[in-house]
Amino acid sequence: GVLGTYSGFENLTLYGGWTLGWDSGFDNLNSGNNFLGGFSASLSDAVTFTYITTYGNFGARDNGDSNSYAHSTVLDVALTDKLNYVFQSDLVGIDAAGVTANDQVGINQYLFYEFNDILKFGSRIEWWKSDGQSNYEFTTGVNVKLLDNLVIRPEVRKDWTPAAGGTF
Repeated sequence: GVLGTYSGFENLTLYGGWTLGWDSGFDNLNSGNNFLGGFSASLSDAVTFTYITTYGNFGARDNGDSNSYAHSTVLDVALTDKLNYVFQSDLVGIDAAGVTANDQVGINQYLFYEFNDILKFGSRIEWWKSDGQSNYEFTTGVNVKLLDNLVIRPEVRKDWTPAAGGTF
C-alpha cells in the first residue's frame, strides 16, 4: 500500500492512502482493496488527537466483502516533561458471510515515564471486546534505547478473559 501525508495546515496533518487488504503481507487475498486515511491535530502544546480509518475490502479479514470499516482514535497527552499518557480506542466492523469476530471494540491506556534518553518505563492496560466477549491485558516494562534504531523492550504481561474463568 501507500500512505501520503500533508502537513500544510497549522496544527493539522492529513493522511490518505490505499492498501491491498489488512494483515495480508505481500499477498492480495480475496482481492483486498481499501482506503486508509485520517488526520492528526495538535489541540495544544501538550495534547494531540489522531483519527485513522480504513474502509473497503480487507481481503483475508472479511472474505473479500467491500463494506468493512475500522478506525483508531488516539489522544496523546504530555502530563509533564517526563510523564506521558496515551488513550487509544479501536473499532472494527465487518459484516461478511462466514466471518467470525465481526464486531470488535477496544480501549488501551498507556503511561510512560522517560527516565533519560536511554531508559523509558511504560505500562498499558487494554480491554478488547470481540463478538460479546471481553478480554483484558496488562503489560509493564522498560524500553532500553541502545541506538536510534535498536530498542530492547523486556516486559511482564498478563492476559485474562473473565467469561472463560480467567482472573487477574
